[in-house]
Amino acid sequence: MSRRTVALLSALAVVALLAGCAPGLSPRPPVEREAPRLNEDRPSEEVRRSLAALDPCALLAIDPDEAALAGVTGTPSGGLFDCELPGIARVELLVDFDADARFWSDRTSVGGSPVGAITAYRQRDAVEGCSVLLPVDFGHAIRFRQLREPGDDCTLAESSASRAAVALRSDPRSLARAGEDGLLACDALAAVAGTPAAPAGAEPRPLAGRFDSLASCGLWDASDASDASDAESLTGPAVGFTLDTFVPFAEWARAGARAELEVVTIAGVPALVQPGGHGGCTLSWDARPASDPRQAGLVLRADLVVDRCEDAERLATELVPLLAVQEPAEPGPERLLYAKGDEQDTAAFGGCADALDAVARECAPVREGVTVPSTPTEVLARGEADPDALCAAAQGPVSTVMGQFRAPLVARQDTVREDAPFVCELVEPGHSLVLQLRASTDALADRPSAARGEAVELGGHRAELGEIEGGTSEYRRTARIALGSPDEAGYLEVKLVVRPEREDGADGEADRAMIAQLEPLAATLARSLLGR
Repeated sequence: MSRRTVALLSALAVVALLAGCAPGLSPRPPVEREAPRLNEDRPSEEVRRSLAALDPCALLAIDPDEAALAGVTGTPSGGLFDCELPGIARVELLVDFDADARFWSDRTSVGGSPVGAITAYRQRDAVEGCSVLLPVDFGHAIRFRQLREPGDDCTLAESSASRAAVALRSDPRSLARAGEDGLLACDALAAVAGTPAAPAGAEPRPLAGRFDSLASCGLWDASDASDASDAESLTGPAVGFTLDTFVPFAEWARAGARAELEVVTIAGVPALVQPGGHGGCTLSWDARPASDPRQAGLVLRADLVVDRCEDAERLATELVPLLAVQEPAEPGPERLLYAKGDEQDTAAFGGCADALDAVARECAPVREGVTVPSTPTEVLARGEADPDALCAAAQGPVSTVMGQFRAPLVARQDTVREDAPFVCELVEPGHSLVLQLRASTDALADRPSAARGEAVELGGHRAELGEIEGGTSEYRRTARIALGSPDEAGYLEVKLVVRPEREDGADGEADRAMIAQLEPLAATLARSLLGR
């Protein structure tokens, strides 16, 4: 074979290898991503201490004019850290309210002069009524719940929350509780942890999820792999402890079936022993009389839950004299509530607060100063290696079609796979629409045939349009648009996700008709980013 023939064959081989590759379009090394910036949470112990020092009934105060208009009568009453106007409204000083719950709640504001707008969330339930929640840290909130006229009406809850927000930001001492009843359960357990009566190495920590309360605490095994923050933990704490207002021992301990239970005396105080059940052995006694004038005749009752009754009695020997003299919580230095627009109330930074599972998906706002790709091949090559560049290129075209989308961000496509690719994502304020963009230097025709969609044309480009997936709570549809021929390198993936409006909650229904917006949006992106 002559040298000329060999050279010709070599040239043909190179041509064959390059077939389907757009000029200048080849994979680039992925851009190294730094760990996303997160907001710093408030010190949990200081937040709890500040809340415990408040009078919940003072927070629930309803304007007299509104009360008269609504026909509200009666006197509010409640436990240590909650207060209720029977059948009308209720306030709880601390409830679990994490980032996922906030994502699916209607974000609003309360307050006003002189403190400005305060971040609040609204939840509506046809059975439980309307609630307004004021975040106090990344995992908790003060909840105002309207019990009367359940459904959409939120007038009393909103007005009560608004007045409380103004007072908490301007003069929190006006809401301080009377007496010395603001005892934190975890303070009591902290004082006995490390004593011979407590399980070795156990640490006092609040309970979690729906069990979290200022009135409850647990001694958790420090070597236990389970996390107290896991509300569904099956192991639970080694010791559970609750402190709340109740009628005196003589009225409840000898009533009904309890009259047959054993009563022991611990440090001169009678205590009821309730063995068995799912929680082990429960020991209950009157810790001390309630000092709040509204709680006249009531006591602070202690309930201690341990696996074995003898262990409960040994630990109670330490707790009984301690609770009789325990000092109430004093306000911490942390300021409660969040100023809307100035302070973020979740760990997710910037626009990532509007992304679902933002922290788990390593979400980060698009980097400042990123250069916008200027050609179709640059959009795909740089966009594949750096989704920030793809977001920078797409933001303008997207805003011309759907201006309600917020600032773009970059996050992993999902949390199912640890190696899920990063995508450019835009979310609209109601969270009902999510747009995900991904660039590829592969050929569209190289995708598995089972994953191929209907052949269409979008913005003058050959494309594939997938089936509508999901149902009821979330609909998804994806368009993949080729730069040139489907056999040539380069395509843009555009996915539209339709979810319920955030105010309808995670159990709401998504509007399937909104998925139709994918095609005009994909066509605009095709013309703007891929040419034609």
